[in-house]
Amino acid sequence: MRVFCKMELCGASVSLRQLRAFLVATVAGVSFAALPIDAFKDRDNYLAIAGDAAVRLGANFGESWLYGLLNEPLWLVLNVALGSVVGAENVLRIFIFFGAFVPYWFVVSRAPKYTVLVLVLTFSGYILTNHVHHIRMSVAISVWLLALTLERTSVRIFLLSLTPLIHIVFLPLFLLYMGVGAVQRYRARLTLTLFGVAGSVLAMLFLLDYLGAGVRQVERYAAMEVQVGGGAFIAWAIILGAFATAGKEHVRRNLFSIGLIVVYLSMYWFFPYTRRFLEAGIWVILLGGLALPMANRWVFIGVMCLLTAWDVMLRWKAPGWGL
Repeated sequence: MRVFCKMELCGASVSLRQLRAFLVATVAGVSFAALPIDAFKDRDNYLAIAGDAAVRLGANFGESWLYGLLNEPLWLVLNVALGSVVGAENVLRIFIFFGAFVPYWFVVSRAPKYTVLVLVLTFSGYILTNHVHHIRMSVAISVWLLALTLERTSVRIFLLSLTPLIHIVFLPLFLLYMGVGAVQRYRARLTLTLFGVAGSVLAMLFLLDYLGAGVRQVERYAAMEVQVGGGAFIAWAIILGAFATAGKEHVRRNLFSIGLIVVYLSMYWFFPYTRRFLEAGIWVILLGGLALPMANRWVFIGVMCLLTAWDVMLRWKAPGWGL
């Protein structure tokens, strides 16, 4: 489950690779954190949370322990902790910096010769929105990626298990991670298991809604209709094919990415929240794709570049560049 974290795609020395990754990650973090704090949607909500996180935390657990746990208590705790030291705007800037620094460091340090490509793919909606709008998501992603670098399994799993307490979308991702681990350990049938996980995740979300648990994301998306075209489905089906035909060893290394794409495609036409699963795991998918065999790798890069170009075209003439 951690093998992809050890991949080295370039012969550069460790010190040079890490220095480059640190500089790129720092520039990315500072650049996103330096953007006008109130120029993008959802920022008012984040500032409000930074100002009254303690009140929200108490109110959530006042409803019930289940309600409190399912409404991202660790995110509120982090806001309380930072809010006791700095003002609301600086709390948000710290989150933005951290949420950008870790993913860029994680990928660039492991795939240094693709640094320029990673910077280009920043303009993909799968990446950009997490650093502009979905700040909570970017923080959870960063904690997830840091956990994947840990050698000790128990500590890694514990840290991964905390991510749903920052963003609830990581609950199904954590279940998928554990399911993939079971597949690797017990040699279960991969396709059956992954589709079983996908179905279980969907059933779990609707069950929570039925029980009235008050999950923030379920409440938000329950009334939404699915409005998608087929382009993204085809693109990610091609990417899935690139992973699945890469050979036994690469499939083993990338079971989590494969499983995540399967979950995305299986829910694509039915569940409006499915893209968020993909956004949560995009950096893991990106790193895995950049380590595929050459032919598969270029298919992956080509499709990702096309998706990015399409996103840029859609945003080009939109007010505020669509952000």
